Amino acid sequence: NWAIVACAVAAVAAKIFFLVPLLGLVAGLPIQPTRALVRRVILAALPILIVYGIAIAVWTANGNGMALLSFTPPTKLSTSFWALLAKLAHMPDVTAKRLSMPLALAGGLLPLVLFKWKHMNHMPTPAELLRLVAAMWLWVFALFYEISPEYYMMLVPVLMVVLSLRLAAAVLGGMLPIAWAINFFYGVEMATAPAAAERKAAFIRLYYSIFPVPPGILHNVSLIVFSILSFWLAMHVTRQLLR
Repeated sequence: NWAIVACAVAAVAAKIFFLVPLLGLVAGLPIQPTRALVRRVILAALPILIVYGIAIAVWTANGNGMALLSFTPPTKLSTSFWALLAKLAHMPDVTAKRLSMPLALAGGLLPLVLFKWKHMNHMPTPAELLRLVAAMWLWVFALFYEISPEYYMMLVPVLMVVLSLRLAAAVLGGMLPIAWAINFFYGVEMATAPAAAERKAAFIRLYYSIFPVPPGILHNVSLIVFSILSFWLAMHVTRQLLR
């Protein structure tokens, strides 16, 4: 119960992505007895309804409507495959958001549905519940259009528990740094643009003295590699969950 309350508070106070583990904690446990399920739903919903109820009232009073729904971060700063797709296809941010939202929702629900189908009335162990949360989170992060490198820091404690020691070390030391490399190479690519090249000349010379490959190419390569690894890790944890 305290974990549910903590996730609900985190969803409104930190990142809305905490709704993913919140759903796993509420729906991952058996639906019987009904009283326990209702209690979990109330504990999960109450902090969210209070905070967003006040926010919606303020937005409506100021004529802003549902301001949160209109918030659309730029795709170009993402670590997901949508950044590459938007870059190559000149896809607007709004389009990427609209297409990725149902995909991320379906992906996040997939481990939950499969787990409940296989273990309908099974009381999950703490390890199984953590795997469920990790799998749901990984699918959402792999499929949503705007995922920043620091978002994966929310997953680090869970991954350290559900992964083997060697795989956890490989993910933390090898995979996740690629997410930061994506944004680094994107920043360098922007620095080489004509509008900024003169002001960033010293930095660009330093970059090319270390990396002989143009930053745009390395940005694309790092996006492809990280996207592949993200999908692989999501599938790996999901398979672990269903064993």
